[in-house]
Amino acid sequence: MKIINIPYKISLDKNYLKEYFKKIIKQNNMRGMYYIKIYYDDNRTVIEIIKKDMDYYELEDEIDMNIIINKNSFLYEVDNIVPNIENIIYKDKIYIKENDINLVEFTKIKYKNTENIIEYGKRVKYLI
Repeated sequence: MKIINIPYKISLDKNYLKEYFKKIIKQNNMRGMYYIKIYYDDNRTVIEIIKKDMDYYELEDEIDMNIIINKNSFLYEVDNIVPNIENIIYKDKIYIKENDINLVEFTKIKYKNTENIIEYGKRVKYLI
């Protein structure tokens, strides 16, 4: 696995992103077909780079990519109800919308398909 530094704010223009990721892929001596999925909200961004195995690209020194951009809400899965904030219970799991620095190591980020959790989850707030 390679760690790649990405500037805090980058343009979400697909042409810009295509050139940007092509440059990163070339710098790391990679080639082939890639699916780049970008999930973002106003404060966070998660980028998945998935290589598609295709024999054609392994023989050539080419790079091709499909970029998918999704604006959505981020949630954090927790093991127990967190006091003094809104918790969402959905399919026997507990989620919170905002994560603070004290909880960060105890949560798991959820950034795909969060719409159903937000819409159909039961909201609970335990006050101390």
